[in-house]
Parts: sequence; C-alpha cells; structure tokens
Amino acid sequence: GFTQTEFRRLLACQGCQWRVAERGETINADSSLKVMIRGTVSVQEKDCPEVTATLKPGTFLGATQLLVGRPLWTRQKLTVTQPVTFLEWDVTSLGECLHHHHLLASKLKNLLADAMTSNIRAVTKLQKKRDAGSTKDKRTASWLERQRQMLDHRFQSASAVKEVASVVRA
Repeated sequence: GFTQTEFRRLLACQGCQWRVAERGETINADSSLKVMIRGTVSVQEKDCPEVTATLKPGTFLGATQLLVGRPLWTRQKLTVTQPVTFLEWDVTSLGECLHHHHLLASKLKNLLADAMTSNIRAVTKLQKKRDAGSTKDKRTASWLERQRQMLDHRFQSASAVKEVASVVRA
C-alpha cells in the first residue's frame, strides 16, 4: 500500500482531478488513468450488446494504457449505471510525476499490474460469454437446418407415397 505522504504526492501530480460521471454517460479509457471510488459501470461488447459485466468501486481504467501504452477496453462500451465518482490522472503528466519518485512509481505500477490482470480477466469473461452466445447460435442454426432437412425428406417421402398410391389406384 501507499503511505499517506505517497498518496498525497499522487493527488498532487499535475493533471489529477476528481470527476463525477452521471448515469448514462460513456466512460472511455482514453489517455487517462481512472480509479472508481463510488458507483457502477456496465461493460458491453460493442458487437454483442447483450453480453455485459459490471465494474465496481476500486476498478482502475487506463492501467493498460499507462503500463503498456495501449488501451484495454477497445471493443467494449463502458456506461455509467449508477453515478460514478473517480480520481483521474492524465497518463503523460502522471508519468512525468512518477519519473521523479521511483519508489512511488514502483508501488503504483505493481498495483496497476494487479488491476490490469483483473481487467483482462473481465474482458476474457466477456469474450467467452460472447463466443458462447455465438456458439449457441451456431448450434441452434445447425439444429434448425437438420430439422428442415428431416422435414424435407419426410415431405419428399410422403409425396412419393402419394404418387405410388395414385398410380396403384388408377
């Protein structure tokens, strides 16, 4: 954890600000680091909106941007479901601040690595849900196709029986 002095130093970094996002707002993990203090955020797959997850207080957004230079939530839409209060840092300004405080930088990076791992798990679960849904859709389509083929076969067999019966009657 952080000492009070270290935490105050983080709060004093250029570009640090408290923000509030209202219900319905979209939060994107742009070039900032955010930590949710209060509220909830719904995560939806952009190409499969029925697949969702919920982010709660303590979640970091933008950790991947800070640690590896690219965002994590690129295929997801993050929407506030209960008003969210969060701390936000501009990644560039935070990097400059941490450049002068190596121990603080190390502690923050360790914390963010844990947060990134947790976020990657959330994204993976979303993708598995989405893929399971598409697999289920494929299985349903395959089953429907087999049923159609079976009915076609029965219809053709019934038609053939009717033809034979009409020939026999004649």
